[in-house]
Amino acid sequence: METIQKNKTLSKRNYLDEKEFLKELINSDSFIQNHLGIHKTQKIVAKQLEKLGFKIEWIENLKENTPPLLFAKFNSNIHLPTITLIAHTDVVTQSSIHPFYEDSNFIYGAGVADDKGGIVVGVSAIQKYLEKNKFPLNIQFVISPNEESGSTGFHSLFKKIGQKSAFVFGLEPALQCGSIIQSRSGNRWYDIQAEGLAAHSGRLNIPQINAAHHISKIIYELIPINEIDPRMKLNIGSFETSSSSYNTICGSAQIKIDTRFKTIEQRNLIHKKIIHTLKNTLTDCKISKKKAKTSYRIVDDCPPMENKISSNEFIHFYSQSLKLIEGTLLSAKDSGGAADINHFSNKNNIALDGLGPIGLDIHTKKERIPIDSLKSRSIALTLLFEYISEKYQETKNAS
Repeated sequence: METIQKNKTLSKRNYLDEKEFLKELINSDSFIQNHLGIHKTQKIVAKQLEKLGFKIEWIENLKENTPPLLFAKFNSNIHLPTITLIAHTDVVTQSSIHPFYEDSNFIYGAGVADDKGGIVVGVSAIQKYLEKNKFPLNIQFVISPNEESGSTGFHSLFKKIGQKSAFVFGLEPALQCGSIIQSRSGNRWYDIQAEGLAAHSGRLNIPQINAAHHISKIIYELIPINEIDPRMKLNIGSFETSSSSYNTICGSAQIKIDTRFKTIEQRNLIHKKIIHTLKNTLTDCKISKKKAKTSYRIVDDCPPMENKISSNEFIHFYSQSLKLIEGTLLSAKDSGGAADINHFSNKNNIALDGLGPIGLDIHTKKERIPIDSLKSRSIALTLLFEYISEKYQETKNAS
């Protein structure tokens, strides 16, 4: 813990005014539908990073109509490890409805925890780290303009960046208990469509196949997936049919399925069960001998951020840092939700999330962070940077 002891005075030094920077970000309205506001907020962050010596790159979304993604780089030395920070500027509430304000304990505002507080923690930690290190490691800052809608259009880029990163650190808010996130569930969304034969339900001896009945059979076969492992989930989010009356045999029906999993193996198991069920669930017409037709489409496919033994050393260091700074020993926990970091994480890098400030009542008008959490989490992240640098130097000297 030499790095922690050596940097105990960090909080006393005059760095970025974190609260004022956060206020500027919150009052820049970046509601998910306000593309101009999101891009304006990206530019505010880019300006701060440029002051620290980062080179700014704007990456257009080739699949969706969104503002560009902010990709900032400090150093590009292929011989040095790369630390990639991940955040986003889009938020789910409007600044005009939920502006910046504070009381004696908390800071409130649109996206204060998710994810503008995380951006402040990241920028502040980078500044502290760069001021103390003449030969820093490579640092990248990726800020999505559409994380709240899944960062669609940037997933391939995220995977490519993750493959070239030794560390990926998500600046999503820490959990309400203060813990960081060591793993996140992946999710895969399915649209399943059934086609039958529409008819009047009162007519006898005519061709008919009720698509809703067929889909119901499929649901019945799929629900037991939830009993296999508590970390695996399958949820029917929507059930729609082509008819809306009592006396109609509907000709088509559709369900939307959300699946969650902790590992790729679990994802593959769920997929295999779904395909087997669709193939082997039969509903036919006794008169025409025709069978219901079923098709599926994968709408979203987010891999899990898996818990890795190689992360434990860095989780331990960060936890010990927070114990020194905040006075409480916290652990890393699993999260059932997915985030951008899922697409960056792979078996070869260290991935940790929830390194932003502690978040409370996220996505509501009561969203807030403890005031002290903003500074303490930026110091802890600085110390983590220092620890990684020291380990690299030790490895380099040993070789």
